[in-house]
Amino acid sequence: MIFINYRIKDSIDLVSLLHEYLVRDFGVENVFWDKHDLEAGRWSTQLEEAVKRCPVMLSIIGEKWDEVTFPKGHPKAGFPRLSDPEDWVRKEITVALSLHDSGHRVIPVLLQGRFLPSPEWLTNVGLGDLWDCQPRPLCSAPNHKADYEKLRDYILTACPTLQLKSPHRPSDAPPPHRPCHLTYSTLGELFIGREEFLKQLRLKFEAAHAAGRWPNHAVCGVGGLGKTQVAVEYALQYRDKYTAVLMVNADTPESLRSGIAGLAGVLYSDLDPATTDDIKEQKTLDWLQKHPGWLLIVDNADTEAARDAVTARLSQWATGHVLITARLNQWPHTVEALDLHVLGVDDAARFLLKATEGRRKVTPEDADQAKQLAGDDLDGLCLALEQAAAYIAERRISFAEYRQRWAGNLREVRTWADGVLMQYHPESEVSLSVATTWLTTFQQLPPASQRLLEMLSWLAPDPLPQRLIDHPEMQQQLQLVLGERSGVSPPREPLELGGLTPPRSPASSSPLPPGEGPGVRVPETATTATPAEPAASAVPLTEVDIETALIPLRRYSLLAHRPGDPEDSAGRVHRVMQLITRERLPPDQQRATLRAMLRAVNEYTPTESYDVQTWPVLEPLRPHLLAIIDFADGSGIAEPTTRLLSVMGELLGAKAQYKEAEPLMRRALAIDEQSFGTDHPNVATALNNLATLLQDTNRLGEAEPLMRRALAIDEQTFGTDHPDVARDLNNLASLLQATNRLVDAEPLMRRALAIDEQSFGTDHPRVATDLNNLASLLQATNR
Repeated sequence: MIFINYRIKDSIDLVSLLHEYLVRDFGVENVFWDKHDLEAGRWSTQLEEAVKRCPVMLSIIGEKWDEVTFPKGHPKAGFPRLSDPEDWVRKEITVALSLHDSGHRVIPVLLQGRFLPSPEWLTNVGLGDLWDCQPRPLCSAPNHKADYEKLRDYILTACPTLQLKSPHRPSDAPPPHRPCHLTYSTLGELFIGREEFLKQLRLKFEAAHAAGRWPNHAVCGVGGLGKTQVAVEYALQYRDKYTAVLMVNADTPESLRSGIAGLAGVLYSDLDPATTDDIKEQKTLDWLQKHPGWLLIVDNADTEAARDAVTARLSQWATGHVLITARLNQWPHTVEALDLHVLGVDDAARFLLKATEGRRKVTPEDADQAKQLAGDDLDGLCLALEQAAAYIAERRISFAEYRQRWAGNLREVRTWADGVLMQYHPESEVSLSVATTWLTTFQQLPPASQRLLEMLSWLAPDPLPQRLIDHPEMQQQLQLVLGERSGVSPPREPLELGGLTPPRSPASSSPLPPGEGPGVRVPETATTATPAEPAASAVPLTEVDIETALIPLRRYSLLAHRPGDPEDSAGRVHRVMQLITRERLPPDQQRATLRAMLRAVNEYTPTESYDVQTWPVLEPLRPHLLAIIDFADGSGIAEPTTRLLSVMGELLGAKAQYKEAEPLMRRALAIDEQSFGTDHPNVATALNNLATLLQDTNRLGEAEPLMRRALAIDEQTFGTDHPDVARDLNNLASLLQATNRLVDAEPLMRRALAIDEQSFGTDHPRVATDLNNLASLLQATNR
């Protein structure tokens, strides 16, 4: 067998042509090329085994073979990649050279008239024995046929056991040439979780082709999903189905035009180097017209200008399959937009385990930690997963250690990138970090959309209730944040905010307490959004249309639906995007956007969470309440945090989810005692709420002193004849009745009835409640 050893950035086009000739002459079973022959499993093991079983290695040496260096920021920046013993081009050659005594031969194939590096240079990078191997030249047309025939004869001499296929077609009748120009190579076994997407893409192509048309598809999604890699893997998997597989970068109209012109050099081997770009572009279009059935990947059409440049050319590309990758998901009807979603937790964990195999600190908890990192922390975002795997491998740490650094808000973890270990952004030598990738999209947004995204970053990465987004307070708060940021409107200070501290992680955050139900109430100062807020500035501001602000977020997939999300939701913001959005804000802007979102959520959240009619509003809001309460609590905001804690806790209590409700109630009590002192009416409310839950869970001995303390606070604050005192009396009487102390309970009920009759009149619903409570006790005593 013949093993093809090469460097992608140096020689991919001629290697593709060479592979076709070798397969024609020796058979596909006798040629190993990683782009075609790697299978599922450990690619490193497969490569080493393939080198050992192939008696001939063709080491392809092109113009940049010895010039490719480690990128800036790498510990070995500026040094040749070949100097690294772990570099696979070098490792393959080293293994083959070590087998020389067993009959293995390495043939350096020198492209386009270049020479081997000096023996001193080769020795310095650990490849000194390569100097003793007889090289063979291989040039592009018109000499490549003659060069190839000499190389073929040399291979037969070096390995007599190899035989030409019979009958052999003469070299002057070459196989159909299928030009291949791809910027990236396959991820091999690390390409995980996208098989179904590729299958569906192929089915869509075949359906369109059966209908007599060449389709245009756009793979869309937020930056970092691996859209480019999906397109490349599709091209490699179905390459034989197309007359050519070509790829251009389209991040700007100029890049697109330059890329189309550059393809002429791939399609025409005899192109005059002095040909102008205009002529090259026309020659490329002529080739596409004359050779229908090609695949053209148009990569990184991420801006509106790039999209418009691509769509303007679609009529010229009507004889093949155009596959676009873009963050934008709005395309003309002639392009079918296909949303690419994050990896599922199992696939993402499998990627992390494979990508760090043999290069991480192994622990017994690796499988569980990989799942938690993949799902809870990185939420299946491909670039974040690869960044994590590369960071772990570089530092030889465990998954648990990486999770600690990620949760510890170490920005270095999110901004670090390594061009050698990471492959999701082939447009540059240095791969982009998650933070940098996100920022390029954020900068495309208008100010209103930027501020709205900043506000939404304080919520959970779950489907957002559309009714929350449509609530008038959302528009009001967005207007105020825009004004404050632009200096048009003075800052509002209704929510007293301490120093902004990192929020607790979800695993350690304290939950929240209930609100008003029969015998329970929420803090009175929190029943409106914010107390005594100053009026907005009189300086006129352009009115914000929140619907308009949402459009760019959806257009760039920053707010997007996932399979299974409720149809009436507004979409969701990815967890990692939220994290980076919050981190990039200075403290004062963090405070402004957090308190704005807190006000909007507070206004939207109904108080009567014990009432089942409010549950359709509260249930979709639940994860967002938990998230923003956690941030607000960690930032020292007392109100309306305790009000939202009470509502959330009461909802959970009403659903008999007492274990989740209790810590929320206790946290609300602690916040109120710290913020207002131990004798404040808000403390009485928190005591009542917690006591009610304790009573519901049959811990009456713990509940009674809390109820008595709440009664004492309210009597001292409001006097003995206040309606809140009546409510406290009813709560305590109910508990006494439950412990069969009916004699003690009856005077409390009669006193509560008297207070409510005096306060509300004899025909008020609260009086009816008091009458019912008293009647129940009288019935229990056989009266």
